[in-house]
Amino acid sequence: MRCFNALVITLAVVVAMTSHGFTADLTIELPGGVTMDLVYIPAGTFMMGSPVDERGRFSDREDLHQVTLTQGYYMGLTEVTQGQWEAVTGTTPSSGCGSYGIGPSYPVYCVRWNEIAETGGFVDELNTHLANTGQPGAGLFRLPTEAEWERAARAETQTEFSFAASPDWDLHCGSFPEADPYMWWCGNDNNQSEPVGSKLSNPYGLHDMHGSLWEWVQDWWEYHLGHDPVIDPTGPATGSYRAFRGGGWGASAELCRSAYRFRLDAPPGVSWWIGFRLARSAPNVIMVDGFESGDTSAWSSEVP
Repeated sequence: MRCFNALVITLAVVVAMTSHGFTADLTIELPGGVTMDLVYIPAGTFMMGSPVDERGRFSDREDLHQVTLTQGYYMGLTEVTQGQWEAVTGTTPSSGCGSYGIGPSYPVYCVRWNEIAETGGFVDELNTHLANTGQPGAGLFRLPTEAEWERAARAETQTEFSFAASPDWDLHCGSFPEADPYMWWCGNDNNQSEPVGSKLSNPYGLHDMHGSLWEWVQDWWEYHLGHDPVIDPTGPATGSYRAFRGGGWGASAELCRSAYRFRLDAPPGVSWWIGFRLARSAPNVIMVDGFESGDTSAWSSEVP
C-alpha cells in the first residue's frame, strides 16, 4: 500500500512546462488565460544573515543566525508581472512611477505593500478568483516572510550569491562576469527592468532572486534579528516599515546579495524599483486508505 501511495503522490505532483519554457511545480490559471507558476521550497534549516567576513556586509542588519522552517511552501517562479497584475485586478499601475520597463512580461512595480497584502489587495483578489473558479489554493496565497524569501534565494547555498562568484567580485557596478548570466543590476542594466526570467535561475529554479526588482516581503522591519536560533519567524507584530529584499536593476552588486535587507514605509511607500513575488502555503495532505483528502496540489516529497 505504501508503494501505491508513493506512486499516486508522484503522479499528483505534475511538473508543468509553461509557455516561457520555465519549469514549475504548480501552475494556476488567472483571468484571460494568463498563468502564474510556482516552485516548491522544502522545509529545512539554514543560516540567515551573513558572516562577519562576507564582502559587502552591512553589520547593522545582517545578524547571522540559524532559522528552521518547519513547513514547505511554494514561491513564485518569477516576480509578479504586469500582465498577471492586470489579469487579477484589471489595473496597470507601473506607468504611474515612470516608464522603467512596460509590458505584460515585465515585473510589476509602483505597487504599495498595502495594495498587495492588505484587505482588498492583490492577494485577496487572487484568492477570491481561485475560490470562484474552483482552483485549489484559495486563501493560501500571500507574501513570503523574510526567512522564507532568504531560504528561497539561497537555495541551499551559504555564499554571497546563489551562484559562484570570484573572491574579488566588484561591490558596485563594475566588472562582475559571474553575475551577468544570473541578475540585472547596475553593472548591466538598461536603466529599466527587463522581462522576468530572462536570466538563469538559482538552484531551486527561481528566477531574478538577485537583482531585477526589489521584492516586498510580509514582515514588519526590524534592524537587529539577533543571533539566537529561531523557528518559523514572522517578524515583529507591528512597525512603521515593511522589509524588502533582493536588489534591483539599478542597485550595486553588494545590495543584491542573499543576506541584504532594507525597508520602506508602508503605507505609503511606493517606488519604481520595488515589486514582489508571491508565496503559497503548502498544507499537509491527509492520506485516507491510500487516497488523498483535500488539496492535492500541495503534495510534495515531504508527504509520507
